[in-house]
Amino acid sequence: MDIKELGSLVFYKMENYHQITIDLVDDAESILTEDDLTLERVCALSYVVSILSEVFNPEFKDDIDIINKLKIELDTIIATNKYTC
Repeated sequence: MDIKELGSLVFYKMENYHQITIDLVDDAESILTEDDLTLERVCALSYVVSILSEVFNPEFKDDIDIINKLKIELDTIIATNKYTC
């Protein structure tokens, strides 16, 4: 699932997610579709997503699922571009 599909999923089912998850996916979509995407921005976003995935309340399974999918997408982008964060 790419970032645009993830953004669409969250947008159309936003009643299932908390605002922080919606905002995070929206910000990620904006950052990752920029023409001047930089290593620093991708790594910073990856860091935030990693921290959030560790501290998010386990009861919010839908949010955690989306955050994990976003983490996988970011890891793929980092690996594909041979970035090191």
